[in-house]
Amino acid sequence: MQLQVEENGIVTLTPEGEELIKDSPMYNEGLRPTRKNEHNWTAYNFASLWIGMCICLPSYALAAGLISLGMNWWQAVGTIVLGNLIVLIPILLNAHAGTKYGIPYPVYARLWFGSRGAHIPSMARGIIGAGWFGINCWFAAGALDTLLVAMSGWGNIAGHLGISFAIMWTLNVWIAYRGPDAIRRMEFWAAPTLIVMSLALLVWALTSAGGWGPMLSAPSKLTSTGEFMKVFFPSLTGAIAFWATLALNIPDFCRYSKSQKAQIIGQSTSMPATMGLFSFIGVAVASATVVIFGEAIWDPAAILAKFSPFVIFLGTLGIILATVTTNVAANVIAPWELYFHLAWNIRRIIRSHRWNCDCRLLVRS
Repeated sequence: MQLQVEENGIVTLTPEGEELIKDSPMYNEGLRPTRKNEHNWTAYNFASLWIGMCICLPSYALAAGLISLGMNWWQAVGTIVLGNLIVLIPILLNAHAGTKYGIPYPVYARLWFGSRGAHIPSMARGIIGAGWFGINCWFAAGALDTLLVAMSGWGNIAGHLGISFAIMWTLNVWIAYRGPDAIRRMEFWAAPTLIVMSLALLVWALTSAGGWGPMLSAPSKLTSTGEFMKVFFPSLTGAIAFWATLALNIPDFCRYSKSQKAQIIGQSTSMPATMGLFSFIGVAVASATVVIFGEAIWDPAAILAKFSPFVIFLGTLGIILATVTTNVAANVIAPWELYFHLAWNIRRIIRSHRWNCDCRLLVRS
């Protein structure tokens, strides 16, 4: 009896193989290997996934921290791109296993931590994801609150920012609850929309400021190689750490890939390029705001507040879309997989306890 088949480098269980493991305490709907028809993510799906995740407020302001340490704009953006190229290596390596065997990260972690020890990395990744989920919801809530205050008497309502946070939290959870296919469809349309809105922001900054602004013409404050290296290596570590968590649980997405080629091309062409471009847009727009408003503004929501309600409306939709595409993919899937992993463990404990009780009853009888 054949239990599994391999086609184009992807291993899937046959109906007989899946039936054989269905009653295992290690099996549940969230952790099972993906079926053949579920391997439907193309290279574009992975590219749109990373574009949607990279275009977010933390990426926008990432270069700001490096410039404040003394780098000029091209040193800051170059450090970010290099860090992303480095972290891309473990991303692709871990993605290979997820693609070939259709397994999520908690199952993949059992290879080196064991079935019980896998709780440790799963919980660590899930807790970090939950923390960042709240942070990104707060960013989006601030943008939504700015929109509602500008367009109505929303600011007179007690706890209006908290209500905005609850709205964004609900929206993120609702999309995530609909599953990976809903995320794939959302990212499919969100990626080109976010690219257009980002470029529109850059064009506005250039035309309004009459050029690139003073920040892009400012020289580096790190005048020697030794000074630069003292800043470069910690900054490079920070750029690598930005997506280090996704390097762990990337199998959660690549388990749906149509082929190894699809996930490699999709991820390699999108992630470093988008991070570099969007970080540059953040620097360029902040540089232009020095000319336009007399100060460097790194928060897009603060820039929006200076426009008409209609522009605030469009900009807020963009910020909300950017936050949701990042949050649902990067910060919800890992805690969700942790839930399934804990559910599997609880089920195993219950089954083990029931078996022990049955044995004791048999001995007594």
